[in-house]
Amino acid sequence: MTVGLVSLLLLTLLGVDPSPATDMFLVTMRSDQRVAAAQVPTLLESLTIKPGTTVLDLGAGAGLLTEGLAKAVGPQGKVIATEIDPVLVEELEKLKASRGLANVSVLQVQALGLDPAYTKARYDLVVLVGVYEFMFDPKAFFSALKPYLNPGARVVVVHPKVYPGLAEDRVIDLDAFRSAVGREGDDSPMLKVLSKQSVNSFIINNNMSTSGYQALVGELNSALADPAFTRAVMGYAVRHGNLGLDGLVREVGNNRQYLFRWLLNRFSGAFNKSKDQLSAYEKKGIWTINWIILEARYIGPEGVMDGYAIKDDPLQPPLEVKKDFESCGYRYQGQLNRLHFYDILQFGN
Repeated sequence: MTVGLVSLLLLTLLGVDPSPATDMFLVTMRSDQRVAAAQVPTLLESLTIKPGTTVLDLGAGAGLLTEGLAKAVGPQGKVIATEIDPVLVEELEKLKASRGLANVSVLQVQALGLDPAYTKARYDLVVLVGVYEFMFDPKAFFSALKPYLNPGARVVVVHPKVYPGLAEDRVIDLDAFRSAVGREGDDSPMLKVLSKQSVNSFIINNNMSTSGYQALVGELNSALADPAFTRAVMGYAVRHGNLGLDGLVREVGNNRQYLFRWLLNRFSGAFNKSKDQLSAYEKKGIWTINWIILEARYIGPEGVMDGYAIKDDPLQPPLEVKKDFESCGYRYQGQLNRLHFYDILQFGN
């Protein structure tokens, strides 16, 4: 696929204002399942927040922790809840009003870099839940934030337990996957990344042995890490007229359209590289883009487990996070109580 076609697709995608979060997205953001997964009461207890402190609720979403943080700091304390999505900012304002959270300030901030709004306060505690993995330059952000932390301040990263790639028990709806590839026909991007053996045994003959299934999962993992798969999907979208919100972006679901456009723009320079040419940072971006594509186009939310799997031996603590903070001059203070889906990593300034 030429650079021109990639640019055409990007301009089309990025030329449309990000769609607001849908009602379903907002329901998901504050669902009982998400609250249970994050074990909010346990998490808040683990933070040992002292009354009167100033807490930065970074990437607060729809307010998963905001109310609990506000109660913990008390009337003499302050919670500053930040978000980049204007719809979520509105939800935070509604939560503040409905719960009478006078000690909460809600700020809409820019997506990249340290927004000037962050420099208006000094923080005793910074908390981010499921946010770090979507920050594009966290080292730069937390380096810039460091002067605004009070002595003895803590940064607590609540990070999903990560297993890099699809485990063999992750793809659970093979029929849906096969049907999706079949609907695309001979021009399917997936046919460009699957081996002939997988295509013949699974796509054509619908006959998947245990060893064949393991091979298929391996090929999907390989595709996730490969910009060639990204190019193939974009080329298919262009050839079949699936541009803009009515095409490729729409397929990823309303709750991911903003993130997807952001990723496409951020990592556009990596699309025409080979696997071996990617930096570690670019690999992370390409993997995330391709994961969203795989789930949206070929498997669907019911056909694959979440993007982060609980494994017997996940990366604990996530080495990337630890290295990032230590390179910025923070001290790793260990893990707090581990949650079912998350690790709680604490750093001091």
